[in-house]
Amino acid sequence: GGGGGGRGALLATLKKGAAALAGPGDADATLTLRFEPPSPCAAAPPRVPRMFAATSRLGVGKGSDLLSAFADPDRGLRKWAEVCAGDKALARALFDTLRGLAAPHGGTPEERLERDRHERA
Repeated sequence: GGGGGGRGALLATLKKGAAALAGPGDADATLTLRFEPPSPCAAAPPRVPRMFAATSRLGVGKGSDLLSAFADPDRGLRKWAEVCAGDKALARALFDTLRGLAAPHGGTPEERLERDRHERA
């Protein structure tokens, strides 16, 4: 199997540790390992922000409105944090995902307008 290298490295490390504990002149040493199950964690999927309830889950709505409100580099992350009830990790994940989806299309509607203004000037 694929775990042989890891097992070998672990056994070599344990052997060195046992030799160090035994000291010079001790030929044999006993090393007792006790494995305990991992402690349970409260990991759960993040809750779905309320703004994604009902019709928005069906894909009804304008993507440009979502981009304008939540992909803006200056205020989008703060707005996501509000919608996600302060869950900053979830807010960051949603913000980064939305920004990533907007990038191939030129960013938010406001960013595209600003870029167009600069190109015309």
